[in-house]
Amino acid sequence: MSQEREDELEAELSELQDAVLEDWVIVASHATDALRSMQSTLSWRITRPLRVTKTFQNKVAEIGTGRAVQLATAQVARRLRRGR
Repeated sequence: MSQEREDELEAELSELQDAVLEDWVIVASHATDALRSMQSTLSWRITRPLRVTKTFQNKVAEIGTGRAVQLATAQVARRLRRGR
């Protein structure tokens, strides 16, 4: 294969990779917008305590009550420091 053909193929590959990357950026942007939209709904805000409780239950089952409480306490402390 000639050097010229290799250069053409490399350029084509680069263009294809750029196109795929652009597509992924668009998809990620749309997904982020959809997630923000969902999280701003009333039902999402109302069910937050249920999701937090279920997450804590899963963590207790995974690592035990004592460690789960330590992690939850640390997370609350971080959020309080950030002003959330």
